[in-house]
Amino acid sequence: MPMTCRPGVRRAWARNMVPNLPAPIMPTRTGRPADGMLSTTVLAPTAETADALSTAFYVMGVERAIEFCRNRPELGAVLIAPSRNRGGWSIHRAGIADDEWLPETEQA
Repeated sequence: MPMTCRPGVRRAWARNMVPNLPAPIMPTRTGRPADGMLSTTVLAPTAETADALSTAFYVMGVERAIEFCRNRPELGAVLIAPSRNRGGWSIHRAGIADDEWLPETEQA
């Protein structure tokens, strides 16, 4: 799982994403692989916090992850979840302003 934390940078990030493989995260309450998310990327003050929350958000799902970020301005998240109505995926974000959000529009 990629992480970055450079001197002078205000936030660190971590991402959980393993395409086309069973989820590597298994919640202890179910004992089954988490399957509600395709990818979770978290912006946080430290790499440790970003890593921990990225894993937690993967298990929590979109609604609970967004609610968790709502009153925590130091956090941001980009969450990619399966879209059941289209068979594809949907992108959700929390704590990231429009001017900080630069989604890739074209593949190289």
